[in-house]
Amino acid sequence: EEQTKAAIDSQRIRSLNRMLTLCRQSKNKQESYLASVLHFYLLYGFFSVSDNIAPKSKKKSLLSASQWSELQVPTTTVTHKVTQQCRTALMGLFKEFATLTLNKDKESQAPGEMESGEVWPSYALRVYKEFAALEGITELSPLSPEASAALNSLQELGSTINKRIAKLKGKIDPANKQNDSTYTALKIQYAYRLLVWNCAFLLHFESDSDIVEAMDDLRASYLHITSKKQDGPDPYDVVTEIIVSLLTRSSAYLRTVATRSFNLLTATLPASSVQILIDIIDPSVGNLEEEYDDVSDDDMEEDDDGVPFTLEEAEAAAARAGDAMDEGSDDDSEDSDSEDSDSDDDAPAVIDEALEKELLKLQQEDVSLDDIYIEDAPIEELKKFNDRLQMMLASMKKQARQSDEKRTMQLDHKMKILDLLESYLHHDPSNPIAFSFLGPLFKAIVSAETNKSQVNYLVKLRHFAIHKFPRSKLTIKDKSHAKTLMKVYAQISPLCVGKNNFSTATMNCVYDYIQFIVKLLLAEGSYKEETCAALQQTLKESIARPLKGFDWILWNKLISAHGNNLFGLATDIVDAFIVKNVKPFAVCKGFEFMDTFCKKHSSSVAQSKVFQAAVRSMISHIPQVIERKDINTNHLVSMLNATNSALLSLQKVLKPKHIAQLKDALNTLTGKTNSQKIRARCANCMNAMAKIDPSIEKQSVSRKRKRQEESSKAKKKTKSNKEQTDVSVAKQKSKKERRKSSDNGKHRKSSHTKKK
Repeated sequence: EEQTKAAIDSQRIRSLNRMLTLCRQSKNKQESYLASVLHFYLLYGFFSVSDNIAPKSKKKSLLSASQWSELQVPTTTVTHKVTQQCRTALMGLFKEFATLTLNKDKESQAPGEMESGEVWPSYALRVYKEFAALEGITELSPLSPEASAALNSLQELGSTINKRIAKLKGKIDPANKQNDSTYTALKIQYAYRLLVWNCAFLLHFESDSDIVEAMDDLRASYLHITSKKQDGPDPYDVVTEIIVSLLTRSSAYLRTVATRSFNLLTATLPASSVQILIDIIDPSVGNLEEEYDDVSDDDMEEDDDGVPFTLEEAEAAAARAGDAMDEGSDDDSEDSDSEDSDSDDDAPAVIDEALEKELLKLQQEDVSLDDIYIEDAPIEELKKFNDRLQMMLASMKKQARQSDEKRTMQLDHKMKILDLLESYLHHDPSNPIAFSFLGPLFKAIVSAETNKSQVNYLVKLRHFAIHKFPRSKLTIKDKSHAKTLMKVYAQISPLCVGKNNFSTATMNCVYDYIQFIVKLLLAEGSYKEETCAALQQTLKESIARPLKGFDWILWNKLISAHGNNLFGLATDIVDAFIVKNVKPFAVCKGFEFMDTFCKKHSSSVAQSKVFQAAVRSMISHIPQVIERKDINTNHLVSMLNATNSALLSLQKVLKPKHIAQLKDALNTLTGKTNSQKIRARCANCMNAMAKIDPSIEKQSVSRKRKRQEESSKAKKKTKSNKEQTDVSVAKQKSKKERRKSSDNGKHRKSSHTKKK
């Protein structure tokens, strides 16, 4: 009999899930079928049917005759398991309704509407009321008086919202394009209607005091908006808090309702409401609360300034842990106590070494746990304490598992808040309030990077920063925005100083935002000096650290993009990488930086006295670099390329006295080297210096270059001859094929005539 009941329950649950799947996946959403499924879930999820079902008045009934015929008394009793599955499936159906619009009115942008314009939860409440009034039907979980009062209040508020929506729709003139204010007001009403009616039906699922209190706040928020009062908290802040609280629920239906209503309110939310979401992301705001949430009141009372607790205190803690365990663990403890009482008192105490090691391991993983000095306890008492210690260890493991689950739920909640922020930015990507996101966003990235258990959250944060944040649409419109960006730069620039253990993806994200911030600050104009000073300070701090951790790519990109505003960096680069005796790789990079300055900003370098001084210092130290024994051919090539670019860019500014030593050094280098690369580049530099000092003779083109030019010409000639040969061969082949085909035709004709 039990197997038969289980089989029936399994078949019923499978059918319930199949009905929901059809509602979700059907391309043509028919309201009659959706309503029939809703009636079925309502009846068997919230009522016990013991007699035939018939309406009191067919004319006033919300259900048609065919829909009443679909509802029958079950042949076998509907179990609690099936009832709960009906409720779960109903929440899934409401989730589908939250984004579904069957209203054919093109001016309506409301989600969750039926063809009549009524929202589904409102219709479900009316059907619920009709079912509750039928004979032979018993309500399984009637509402408490407090919840019933809240439901009536929300239904009255929903009726008021419906009237205002109808009034606003009447004001819309399709011929008039200036309906923005009316549409904005409609969206506010749609958002509150979606929240009010769904939360009203939520009382049948959850009717605790927190839900009732949230419904009261929702009602007060709407009345505050419609009455346009100035006192009290901002009503949009209140409704934002309610939306955030709905996101903490385990139901996907409630999260969909919260997200959909927030999307409708994005155009009217003030900065204070958005700040509520930002504070949730900011780890510096939530860390303290989370830390104290993980510690219970009993743990706080037991804390004794870090002093290891005594055996009596540990025994009391184990007793409390034993009271909190389930029945199975209580039975185990009773058995162990009886065994202790039956055992011989004179028997030696046995210490569970594996248990002790595991406890010490837990203490090492969680430094907040106090030490237990087992070896200091009397041997005769350890015998009685050993089993209780095992119970205590199980309780500690359970607490650690619960804290992990709680931490996972908190991260999931933050990821949903990121989705809300993404929706807000998508609505108005040019809103400067987005600048206030950056500080908390990078705090969260750094916090998640240092915590191995937040990998998914870290990926979500980086994806939001790189792909969802509207960097291309933002500009600085006020000095306060520039100050905010300067603070963000001061926050993330230390990450680029020296070597750290952050992932490559995180560092690439930091690099992108440093370039983004520098670009906006330099374009704004009034913060150029502060920006250059901040970059110089970061560069000096990076140079002071070991060069293994120096971000060559970042600084090369900054110089390439904004070098015309960052000539002050040239002096620091020359002093750090060319004047000082550093490794050849760093010397080569220093010359490449100077080469980037000259090539990317050739029109501006000649006007900067700071850069001119840096170039003169670089030219004066080139002879010393050439004489170094650890400089190879590749390093010299980079140095000579940068020197040539500098000479060409500053040929009108430099004087013969500035290049006298360089001329001698290059002549010496040309005479003793066998490398054609170096000789060619020395010749280029000499030709550039000839424009500064006419006494210097211009160098002719090297023999190797002549040979290269001649060989390239020969290759081109050979290639053209080959192409001509290929064309002639192709022509000959085509002629042969045509002849062959004609011969075959003649042969076929002759054979045909012979047969005749």
